[in-house]
Order: sequence, then C-alpha cells, then structure tokens
Amino acid sequence: MGKVKCVNCGEMNPDILTNCRRCGATLPNRFGALQVKICPKCSRSNPAGRSTCLYCGTPLV
Repeated sequence: MGKVKCVNCGEMNPDILTNCRRCGATLPNRFGALQVKICPKCSRSNPAGRSTCLYCGTPLV
C-alpha cells in the first residue's frame, strides 16, 4: 500500500482512500493514468487502447 499527499492540508494518506482523513478534501487518484475499458460480456478490465477484449474477443466500446 502506498501513500498519497493531500493537496489541501499536506496529510499523507493511504492510497486506498478517496478523501483525506484529516480535512476531507478529495485526494488525487494515484491510478488515474491507468485507463481501462470493462468488457460488456465478461466484465474483465482491458487496457484503454484495446478495441476487443483480451479474454473473450468481444468488441469494446
């Protein structure tokens, strides 16, 4: 588990939180760069650049 710094108060928070435990401000999403597409058929995560599912071949929207 990593840490993420609150831009509002500077508190270091576990990266699983969405809001700062000290001031309640929204924390930056540490995983924001990892864009994914969810397959409508098998519900698995795929890289955002994919046009078909890696697992079942279904077209991704």
